[in-house]
Amino acid sequence: MPFAIKYRRVDRRSEPSLETLAVDIENHDEAKALVDRLAGSYAQNGRHAPPMRWFRNRAGLHLIWAQQQ
Repeated sequence: MPFAIKYRRVDRRSEPSLETLAVDIENHDEAKALVDRLAGSYAQNGRHAPPMRWFRNRAGLHLIWAQQQ
């Protein structure tokens, strides 16, 4: 089953938006490796939510993760 890389800006002052960075990644290991290369520190986001990582750019702080399409 293919995976997609998603990210969302973390900023209370802006409207939350979910963006897709990449699609049709063949397997979970490839998707995880891509997220690991793009992300910063690991942050577990609850027991039932997928593990998420973060990155910062000029637009602010973003959560990034891989999920099945």
